[in-house]
Amino acid sequence: MVTQTVDLERVESLIQAIDALPLAEQTIIRSRLIHPNYSPSLVQKRSVLEILAEAHQLPPYRTPEEIDRDIQAERDSWDH
Repeated sequence: MVTQTVDLERVESLIQAIDALPLAEQTIIRSRLIHPNYSPSLVQKRSVLEILAEAHQLPPYRTPEEIDRDIQAERDSWDH
């Protein structure tokens, strides 16, 4: 039986470093820790031009209620 010692100071340092990152980077790191089968090749990469072209397809104005509904729908999709 192999016994491993956990370096709690190092773990806490890593947590603080992750918390200091921008939210998008935190999300990537946390998803890789939670999902060990993560593969960067599975992430769809898009150019800035593609993202901007898609943005022009949105309605010119959305109410706060519409935005909240869309955000909630996106969050609900994460569980499926």
